[in-house]
Amino acid sequence: MTETRGVLVGGRYRLVELIGRGGMGRLWRGRDETLHRDVAVKEVLSPPGLDGGQLEVLLRRVTHEALTSARLNHPGIVTVHDVVEHNGAPAIVTELVAGRSLAAMIRYHDRLPADEVARIGAAVLDALAVAHTVGVVHRDLKPDNILISGGRVVLTDFGIAAVAAATMAPTRPGDVVGAPFYMAPEQLEGKPATSASDLWALGATLFHAVEGERPFTALSVATLPHSPRPFQHAGPLEDILAGLLAKDPHQRPTAEDAIRTLAPLSAPTPARRGPDQHSWTTHAQTVPATPASIPPISALPTDGGSVAGSSPAVSVPLSDSPKDRPTALNGHTLAVFSVAFSPDGRTLATGSGDWEVRLWDMATDRTTATLTGHEGWVESVAFSPDGRTLATGSADHEVWLWDVGTGRTISILTGHTEDVLSVAFSPDGRTLATGSGDDTVRLWDMGTGRTTASFTGHSGAVLSVAFSPDGRTLATGSGDDTVRLWDVATSRTIAILTGHTDKVWSVAISPDGKALATGGLDQTVRLWDMGTGRTTASFTGHSGAVLSVAFSPDGR
Repeated sequence: MTETRGVLVGGRYRLVELIGRGGMGRLWRGRDETLHRDVAVKEVLSPPGLDGGQLEVLLRRVTHEALTSARLNHPGIVTVHDVVEHNGAPAIVTELVAGRSLAAMIRYHDRLPADEVARIGAAVLDALAVAHTVGVVHRDLKPDNILISGGRVVLTDFGIAAVAAATMAPTRPGDVVGAPFYMAPEQLEGKPATSASDLWALGATLFHAVEGERPFTALSVATLPHSPRPFQHAGPLEDILAGLLAKDPHQRPTAEDAIRTLAPLSAPTPARRGPDQHSWTTHAQTVPATPASIPPISALPTDGGSVAGSSPAVSVPLSDSPKDRPTALNGHTLAVFSVAFSPDGRTLATGSGDWEVRLWDMATDRTTATLTGHEGWVESVAFSPDGRTLATGSADHEVWLWDVGTGRTISILTGHTEDVLSVAFSPDGRTLATGSGDDTVRLWDMGTGRTTASFTGHSGAVLSVAFSPDGRTLATGSGDDTVRLWDVATSRTIAILTGHTDKVWSVAISPDGKALATGGLDQTVRLWDMGTGRTTASFTGHSGAVLSVAFSPDGR
């Protein structure tokens, strides 16, 4: 089954949008037409060259394993709703989790704090303990199969798991199922996977998360007698990771023992923000705001102080305020990732790691509204040219459009499969551009809320987007160290600008449209000629990453 959008699978599940793909299959955002709920539908793609009998064996095996996974009832394990046959191939239907993968977090942050890795590890271990108790082994545990949804950590893709007591042989002789970088030594040697194999895979996964590198560099069994890379950043996690990565399965700790070690080292679970403290939702399409779905605007202290009981406030410093003195806007409780002034300069919007967007009155330096609803860090904000609409992009993969006057949600744009790291309106306000950790740029029609184009070509996260003053060209900066110029009308690449030696975090086009400025992790700012695509100047002096660039109004 290699279906397309709109197809009805199993007579019940409508395919809405492709949200992921891999060697084993394709993952769709779907709609259960019977229960009227969003679901995930995984197509299991058969290896090429299988005959009818082998396809039948594959279908039986996937069905068996899906039904086995459906026995697992734990908040840290994705819930299996159904397994159906469609055009002779199996499809697994599960709950749809709104979150980003641990792999995406590692790509974006390079490495994670030890206490956060401990929290994620403890949560996965708790889920594994339940699975192992009933004899289910995951077999393919890796960063891609761990989703982070607010405070929830979810282990996905038990699609190739099997009952440990009755492990089935691979579909074809010689097949190795799983990701070799995270597979236990005994698996790579062709022995059956056990619960201890899952623990080794988790050790390799957590090592990658806290160190920013995999523990081993090669895929062959020949590397396994060697020790993993030396620890550089693991700190208190060193002993437990070393134990999980023991070559002898009998020397590894059990899931319960590992939990007891990791739990005291864990960061607190993030409190979920938004109107409903108990539901975990995602959106399959643009959703017009209704009274029942509009997140409330929380009234906050007008003295600029933090909410009682919150952690110390994070401030947004203003170097030139109406009172001609430095001013700090206090209220956010975590890092501020994004800021934008309204076109008239009277309002400042800020997005934060506390999952909130705040609007500030520049005349009084006070919060006028707090916009809640995102399920992750708010990493990008932008006002429309008329100042009436605010767009916000988040780690929850969504773009929210807000009515600035009322603070109400206009619509929620979905389609990206990783963090939305950058947003920008076209000069006429009719189009919104968004860049994501899924390496793509999307253009949205502001009248309909639908995607009009998707630009692909970057091999890294799209960290920044900017329209030219005439709206005909879009500039994008990426984690692949390049800048691309795109023709908005045709979606084609005009030029690929190279010169930065690390991620390009910021782009800006001059008011006359003739120059481009870029800033990168290589600590430099570059100026480019938009006509020729050549570097005209390179500014050095910063001793850290250049995360933002902007032209003065006169372009000088």
